[in-house]
Amino acid sequence: MLRACAFDLGNTLLDDTRLLKQAVADMGSWLEAESYMPCGRDFETVYLRANQRDNRPFISHTYGEVEFFRESFRELGLAGISPERALAQYRKLLDERLSLEPGVVSFALFQRYFITGLTGGALKC
Repeated sequence: MLRACAFDLGNTLLDDTRLLKQAVADMGSWLEAESYMPCGRDFETVYLRANQRDNRPFISHTYGEVEFFRESFRELGLAGISPERALAQYRKLLDERLSLEPGVVSFALFQRYFITGLTGGALKC
């Protein structure tokens, strides 16, 4: 009997690399527009470098971690916004970009109903 299912979305259903770069660019533009820094592109470069250096297990390179912002802000000398607030804003910008193609949604729904059928409804996906 099937007891569980796990699915890794890391570059499987979504192009994480493109999504990450777009969201970081959005964040840089937001920081510049909110006058936290004069050039948002500087943030992009520093943040992506901090993100790539961190290889701890169980972190999200795409969804972001407060440590990426803490390290980036330290290197940029940014003190006007907390890394926690910046992470929340980044995730908001990322969520605005996050959308699934209709085929992916259909497949996910099919998979849910298929697994529910296999388990007799005992498994919630």
